[in-house]
Amino acid sequence: MIAANAFEGCTSVTEVIWKKPDLFKIAGSMGFPNVEKIVLPKGTQTIPESCFANWGLCEIVIPDSVTIIESQAFANCKNLKSITFLSSSPAILIVNNVFDNLPEDYVIYVPEEAVDTYKQQWSLFADHIQSVAEKH
Repeated sequence: MIAANAFEGCTSVTEVIWKKPDLFKIAGSMGFPNVEKIVLPKGTQTIPESCFANWGLCEIVIPDSVTIIESQAFANCKNLKSITFLSSSPAILIVNNVFDNLPEDYVIYVPEEAVDTYKQQWSLFADHIQSVAEKH
């Protein structure tokens, strides 16, 4: 496991690639302010607490294998406007603060056939949920 805040201040890193989901544990909040996009590896099951909090992310793609998203996973990602879930079944949100302090216009993209399911299960975020078909 990588210690929390292990990457704090790593401003020259612009890309992070996880190739093996079993190595994806925690990236550490306050890390990688200049990484703009992450595609999590297939097989990732949990996004740990505060994993991407305070990052400079603009976009993240979450595979259909993710079933749990822990507290404040994306909190304070001031540039995060595009969150794409590939699963037709919404992950369990451990607490409803997963998306705290994101830009007002962030969008959660989900498979077209799953929009209503996501809106029902994640009702606090329903106004942000759209079909991936609407993604520019």
